[in-house]
Amino acid sequence: MPSEVVKNNEFGSNNHIPEPTAIVCANGDIPPKDFFRFFPHLPIIATDGAGLRLLQEYHILPSVVIGDFDSSDPAAYPVPTVYDPSQEEPDFEKALRYALQQGHRSILITGIHGQDFDHTLNNWSIYIRYSRRHFLWIYDHQQIAIGVTRSVRCSVQPGDTISLIPQPAALLTTHGLQWALRREWLRLGRREGARNRAVASEIIIEVHKGSCLLFFPARFPSFPKIVYIGNSTSQPIEGAQQ
Repeated sequence: MPSEVVKNNEFGSNNHIPEPTAIVCANGDIPPKDFFRFFPHLPIIATDGAGLRLLQEYHILPSVVIGDFDSSDPAAYPVPTVYDPSQEEPDFEKALRYALQQGHRSILITGIHGQDFDHTLNNWSIYIRYSRRHFLWIYDHQQIAIGVTRSVRCSVQPGDTISLIPQPAALLTTHGLQWALRREWLRLGRREGARNRAVASEIIIEVHKGSCLLFFPARFPSFPKIVYIGNSTSQPIEGAQQ
């Protein structure tokens, strides 16, 4: 079994992954209005297209709207706007970077995919890059996910569907899953770890190398309790920048 919980990790002094303090809403598949009712006190940082949809379809006021405003007019918003005309970064990255600059280190992201497929893949690449140094939760279609670069212990319910998607590769050992991994590689394009099943109230994912995206069923307003174990981050994959 893995070693005991340590008191420090690469992101801060706590030994657990904290719950989010802000929502970043991109202009993809935005969840139903009821999703936002779970988090009435979290600021919503929206891209310009997403912000307009929140206003018009849900009558929800985002805290701030950010982007190049090719999808909407800044004058349409009764909230603060941040105009960033750069074409080097998509609006999702601008909104994510703004949230981090405001001091949020644990962020709930939605609307990351949908609509144009190239935007979806680009947003995924951005997520991988930023999730190596920040706590970034993703919500989509009754699932919640977070990137992990080191070994974790997670509270679950027996029977939960648990998926492990490598980013882009991960050497893993698992405990508490129906189809266990024993120091085995998952690699995009070769082998993935989707749709496994928890057989205990706690699962352990040992990350020996690389990183992966860990999926759980969403049970808002609660978040999965995830505690770091071991004493170091995983080793990087050769040729991949960690």
